[in-house]
Amino acid sequence: MGTSATSHGSNVIAPMIPIAHAPAIEVTARATRTELGIPVRSGRPRNSSSAWAPIPTASAKASTAAPSLPHAPRNGRTLVFAGRLVPQKALSVAFEAVRRNGDVTLLVAGDGPERAKIEAGAPPNVRFLGAQPRERVFELMHAADATLLSSDWESFGLVVAESLAVGTPVLAASAGGVGEVLEDGRNGLLVRAGDVDGLAAAIQRFFADEGLRERLREAAADSVRRLAPDEIYPRYEAILEETAR
Repeated sequence: MGTSATSHGSNVIAPMIPIAHAPAIEVTARATRTELGIPVRSGRPRNSSSAWAPIPTASAKASTAAPSLPHAPRNGRTLVFAGRLVPQKALSVAFEAVRRNGDVTLLVAGDGPERAKIEAGAPPNVRFLGAQPRERVFELMHAADATLLSSDWESFGLVVAESLAVGTPVLAASAGGVGEVLEDGRNGLLVRAGDVDGLAAAIQRFFADEGLRERLREAAADSVRRLAPDEIYPRYEAILEETAR
């Protein structure tokens, strides 16, 4: 599997390792926001899962970092999308929802065959970062206020699990397996696939309600603890043993 954000189209679940130092992750998030020209988030640091997080690769660490962003919003309201730029991601829905929330910036980390066409249809408050190494994607997720996913189909929704694991809520279309990981009102907000009005309203609601944002952040990492290797592998073993009988 590749090391860039475009690998999120894969059905392969990334290897995971424990995170022992959540404060260090928060420092990285603050540095990322500063580098991107986005005001640093105030308030209490968010939790990251003490159970698991994706492993960054050696090649990812050697890759070029995302460019600085001019004209970042003064309020720092930032969403991130990470994935391949393909029709399945229904980015036109995300873009229209973001356009209706002009005080929010959407960072797009990824590349793909439809990039030129997709960029041409993006509103001014969308910033394209290109393909990013996996480690950088996780930094962007943690630095953002939420991850945005407008896909009209996802098999599992790996990007949802990865975002939640670093303590970042997800605003998403309920497509495919996304609803198996994301719970509306607990660790993110769900809308019907293709519902521009619903997604725009979810973005507005998320940023208008500080209490909601805090609740979603608090629950994010713990909500995917059940997907940690030490939780998943024993279940697989039990299924295999039962099948072999």
